[in-house]
Amino acid sequence: MRDVVASVAGRRGRADTVFLNERQSAHARLSASGSSIWLNCESAPALTLTCPPRSVGEAARLGTVAHWLGEQCLRQPNFLPPLHVMLEGVVYDVTTELMLAVSVYVTYVQNIIKQASLYGIEANVDLAPLWAPGQPLEPVFGTADFWAIVGDCLIVVDYKNGRGKFVSPVENPQATFYALGVYLKLNGVERRRVRRVRIVIVQPNSEGEHVRGWDIPAGDLIFWGYAVLKPAADRIFEGRPGPFVVGSWCWFCPGALMCPAKAEARQLEALSDFPVWDEQEKELI
Repeated sequence: MRDVVASVAGRRGRADTVFLNERQSAHARLSASGSSIWLNCESAPALTLTCPPRSVGEAARLGTVAHWLGEQCLRQPNFLPPLHVMLEGVVYDVTTELMLAVSVYVTYVQNIIKQASLYGIEANVDLAPLWAPGQPLEPVFGTADFWAIVGDCLIVVDYKNGRGKFVSPVENPQATFYALGVYLKLNGVERRRVRRVRIVIVQPNSEGEHVRGWDIPAGDLIFWGYAVLKPAADRIFEGRPGPFVVGSWCWFCPGALMCPAKAEARQLEALSDFPVWDEQEKELI
């Protein structure tokens, strides 16, 4: 969650600097933001607990600022962005480039809101209903940037401000987590209305299409929750996770430097750089 703790007045009603606080609420070990890691490598969460906290990078902090700007634009029609935002002691200029990126997300969402019968901005989602009538051994929750119901379609939008990693909506664990969480928080009448789910990634700073979508039947989303996510979470909670698995998700894993599987993969990669000589070639050396 992000709170404004103070602001410095500027001209014509526009704040000069907003002091933003990234509120540290309870954090789920199996969070939506880390789902691409723990759904692919079930041993990662336990390893992460043994590692020192990972510092928040520059891109992540700028992403927080961009998300806050987007939220304010959606909640306040007459919102005037400040000239600067201070987060964790660092001042970020609210540049034209930044606002143009945010406006891609805001414009897309505003067009959906015009058609929506129901919607939510920065909505808390909880997957605990998957364990009903019981409860998961640990919390499983996250915050969806935006969701809406348009006709028989549940639309879930995830904003990505980064430019380094292209994010696909297809079978995207984080966005699918959000979609499932939103679906589970709907009442019975609203759930019966939803026949399909559209997962949308808005990434204005990436190459190619800035808005990318993927549609799945609502039944497939529920099946994924019960057949894929819940069993993986239960194995992790009960201390019987699957093995370490190396993949693209390692890039984001806090335990990557301590991971035995990653170390083995690096060693094999290093060995592959050395030439392999056959017996005839050895005799010529």
